[in-house]
Amino acid sequence: MKQAMGNRQQATGGGSPRGRSLSTRNRVTRLVGFGAVLTAAACKPATAGPELGPLSAADTTCTSIPQTGARLRSGVARLVTLRTTDAGRGLAIGLDSSNRLRLFDAMKVGRDPGVMQTQMLTVMVDVNGRIIQATRTFMTRDMATGTGDSRTVKASTSDTTRARELMAEVIRRCVR
Repeated sequence: MKQAMGNRQQATGGGSPRGRSLSTRNRVTRLVGFGAVLTAAACKPATAGPELGPLSAADTTCTSIPQTGARLRSGVARLVTLRTTDAGRGLAIGLDSSNRLRLFDAMKVGRDPGVMQTQMLTVMVDVNGRIIQATRTFMTRDMATGTGDSRTVKASTSDTTRARELMAEVIRRCVR
């Protein structure tokens, strides 16, 4: 039996598709980020995703989460999330111990039958408020097979401009 399990793991790349899916889901959850629904087949970036769309007046539920480990070492002392009325959308900011913005994440997860599609925008900010890195990540995952595709590209100027507006809005709604 042990030999059969070893062969199965070797044949499938070290574990079940479900195990790999949870790993990806954990990464996505931790990023709490960006998104617009992707084209499942090609994983092609959209020009403007719903993760950067306007917030509803009802989007006011905020949660503050103290950070540890690598995120704390990178200067983010707490993560503040804004729950939106769109269940597939998430926004978060990372603040340092002086309440200065250091990180912004926006994410949109969509599901077509059997396919999960995610688009994320991550923006890193230095202590002076300058954007030092901004990326978009596009992912698709076929839920039946556990296979998928992922691509990260540099965010556009219009993405970072809109991200700055959303950062300010999340701070206005969530940081006291």
